[in-house]
Amino acid sequence: MDLGGLIFEDVSSFADCNVKEFSKKTSTNICSVFKALFELKAKQDAKHGEDGEILENDRSEFNVKMPNSHIILPREKACPKEEQMTKWEKFREERGLPPRKKRGRLVFDPIQNDWVPRWGKGSIKKLAEGDNWLMHEKPKHVQVGLNPFDYAKDESKRKLEKQNLAELRNKLHKKGGQKAEVEMNDKKAAGAQGANVVPTHSMKLKENADRNNIRKREAKSLMKSLKLAQKSTASMGQFDKKLKKEPEADKTQKIAKKKSNKGLHELESNRASEKNRNMKVLDIMDRKR
Repeated sequence: MDLGGLIFEDVSSFADCNVKEFSKKTSTNICSVFKALFELKAKQDAKHGEDGEILENDRSEFNVKMPNSHIILPREKACPKEEQMTKWEKFREERGLPPRKKRGRLVFDPIQNDWVPRWGKGSIKKLAEGDNWLMHEKPKHVQVGLNPFDYAKDESKRKLEKQNLAELRNKLHKKGGQKAEVEMNDKKAAGAQGANVVPTHSMKLKENADRNNIRKREAKSLMKSLKLAQKSTASMGQFDKKLKKEPEADKTQKIAKKKSNKGLHELESNRASEKNRNMKVLDIMDRKR
């Protein structure tokens, strides 16, 4: 029995054993494991004295501290490989910079005289932005055609996208490892020779191609949504205000008018008109022949 790994090995023979006997042996083995666990729990409780152990909120009364396992089992998965260092980690190692300490989640706000979150809702950054109800208009705001508040929002979005792209490149560089190093060596060789040599193991080209394909798909879906939105008004987009570079609505699509049943009622009531209509159809068929 190995309690650390919850392993119990029954060396008795199971030959010529029916289902009932097998289940009885299994229940006996499980009972022996639980008995050993309860004995271990009793020993651990005896160490804490008469008052017992002070339990935490996330621990139950029958919590048992498991001993170290003495049966070594083989690994199911392969051993994890050593992760490649990122660009920043290489730069920090070359310069001998100390590792950055992990910042706390809370920051002291002197205005509120209390601890507030560093990020997210109610953070010190959001509180500082909330006081800025007045902003000066600059020439760049007028040139873009946005008010200062919308311009500031777009700038923050652009910075966030730039940061996410840098993180993605860093992850690709970290996972690529040797491929990224080969690409850098190819670029250095091309620069030394003064020729535009395309590297054979270029992850950047593949990344740019994937990004361009995603942009094309997004552009097509956006144009489709725009055309549907242009036709969704009562005037089919004829009298709607348009942006500077907005494409014109597709006017080829026509809405079919609802067919009225008035003509069918007239044919049912007047047999002569129905006969004339059928004779006209027969004449057209004869002409085609």
